[in-house]
Amino acid sequence: MPPDAEPSLLTVFRRLFLRTIVPPAALAVAVSLLLPPEWVPHALFAVSTAMSVASAAAIPLVSRVPVLPVAMPPEQARAEGVKAFRSSIFRRFAVVQGAGLFGAIASFALDTSLPCLINTAVAIALMVLFVMPNARQVRSAEKQLDSGGARSGLSAEFGI
Repeated sequence: MPPDAEPSLLTVFRRLFLRTIVPPAALAVAVSLLLPPEWVPHALFAVSTAMSVASAAAIPLVSRVPVLPVAMPPEQARAEGVKAFRSSIFRRFAVVQGAGLFGAIASFALDTSLPCLINTAVAIALMVLFVMPNARQVRSAEKQLDSGGARSGLSAEFGI
């Protein structure tokens, strides 16, 4: 891409996403420096770990985008499609990071860094696999958006 060319919307979203990985990783490093990594058999530890598993299971539920009606004008369909896809990304982000943050809280409550380390590792893996925008997600969202007959042009909007 030439230096003066504007990046595609997908590139912009990916750059934004990459900036969101750093804070959870930094928090996990800080917690690991403050608290020992000891196994603590406690219900809160189990709940914390279960939240990571639940966040992975919830991703398909929060990834859905609404069907655009066939009568929607093309420009409005394009704008609504981008808005719906962006909303889907941030819902997935919230679900995944919620479990990571709960792990940090559980770590301080239990005086061990393991819940934070486990939940952050799972959260970062889920972010890379399911939250970071990619061509497959754009095409999947476009298929859902366009299933009512309207044409969102989401792939073209994201430069795919």
